[in-house]
Amino acid sequence: MSRLQTVSGVTALALLACAPPLPAQATLQPAARASLDSVVDWLVAREFLPGIAVAIVSGDQVIYQRYSGWADREAQRRVDANTVFYIASTTKPMTALATTLLDRDLIIDLDATVSQLLPGATFGAGVDPSRITVRQLLSHTHGIDGNGPVSYRAAYSGEIERAAMMRALASHGATQGGTAFLYNNFGYNLLSLAIDSIARKPWQDVLAERVFRPAGMRSTTARVSEIPRDRLAMPYAASPDGLARIPYAKTDNNMQAAGGVVTTAADLARLVIAELNGGRIDGRQVFPADVIAETQRPVASFSQNVAGIPRFAYALGWQYGLLDGDTLVHHMGGFPGFSSAVTFVPRRRLGLITLSNGGFGPPVETPLMMYAYALLTGRTEAAARYRAMIDSSVTPAAQRRAAMAADRARRATRPQTMALPFSAYVGRYENAAWGSIEVALRDGKLVVRNGALESVPEVYDGAQHQIRVELEPATGRVLAFRVENGRPTALEYNGIRFARVP
Repeated sequence: MSRLQTVSGVTALALLACAPPLPAQATLQPAARASLDSVVDWLVAREFLPGIAVAIVSGDQVIYQRYSGWADREAQRRVDANTVFYIASTTKPMTALATTLLDRDLIIDLDATVSQLLPGATFGAGVDPSRITVRQLLSHTHGIDGNGPVSYRAAYSGEIERAAMMRALASHGATQGGTAFLYNNFGYNLLSLAIDSIARKPWQDVLAERVFRPAGMRSTTARVSEIPRDRLAMPYAASPDGLARIPYAKTDNNMQAAGGVVTTAADLARLVIAELNGGRIDGRQVFPADVIAETQRPVASFSQNVAGIPRFAYALGWQYGLLDGDTLVHHMGGFPGFSSAVTFVPRRRLGLITLSNGGFGPPVETPLMMYAYALLTGRTEAAARYRAMIDSSVTPAAQRRAAMAADRARRATRPQTMALPFSAYVGRYENAAWGSIEVALRDGKLVVRNGALESVPEVYDGAQHQIRVELEPATGRVLAFRVENGRPTALEYNGIRFARVP
């Protein structure tokens, strides 16, 4: 295993994370368990979250599980141990683990360059693929701008035909910060193109074969179609009236290596057990210990404060931060209608997973995570502080709902007519890098489709041929048609021009 970093290369940050563990397995005392139960249920009752799944690991055992709220309120289906959530960017540690296992088996070299993996790939200005490695792709130190069509196609539209994705790479240039840490999805999106080619199978199959099945994660997949719909948590967003159902915008095509897994809290607990125990689950060596160590070895150093957690490093798929003096290894994910967090404290051999299907998301789930760790470690003052943070969410939530109500009322005053008949706008509009947008009529209303995404728009400014669409769920954007001689010839969406085609 010569290509993995040896112990001599481990940084001081890694040593901090791997400090000698505290003795004995932690337990959640009855009073602490009742307190945690009550907070989880309080968040659901207040409609901060429609539903939530929580699991806590100590050592090599799951010591706590709590399932509360609705997986599908309309179908009256509650969250339970079998509920499968979309986890967005919490996918990254699993992609990184699978890639490091491929490195160990000499299939992909962590220090191979993009030029070696994808010969002939052409990028935007300032990008030299012969100087960017797989390790940099996994640690967000590749220096390529992630705001472009490759990441959008992978996460949203799902228009991911390989030739089109390879052409779209040319729209991604270098960032101003060079190879300094800059979090985005692009490195993982690019890596999945390489995995598909070199492993000679889709990245989804690689994750299943290398990670999910060995770990016994039987309800985990990178293809949402493999889970019966009556097991999926449905997505919700905050609204003036509480919580509102939004479209389930994930299909097999826009499940991506940077954020494309559905799973359960119990399955993620098995992953955390492996991370805390050098690759061992149920007393078996499921993953090589040196592979687990390699994925946890910090690569990039920086200083950020995210949701009250000071972050200082990124490894291969794992964030490093500090929580009450402990090193917290973690990754979080968010997408309209879903929020997830997988966290563990190596020194204390504790781990915590939270999964929810929308609502107000991380602003309440992060202090919940902090509160749970404080209860586990007997830090009563910290627990009281984090409980106060949770309670204080009531006021901003009410303010946010009031702002939503005002926005909804303002939008309701707009005339819902266009300068041209709706039928005049119907057609297909294309951009070589970004894909296609189709405008159709259904039951007398315009319908806008962008690959896997669909929206029934509102008229924003009919005189200016502008409509408001929510192609990205719960995210309103103005789409403007360009009209020449009384006929729409193009449209502009999110600053991108799409030309009308015959």
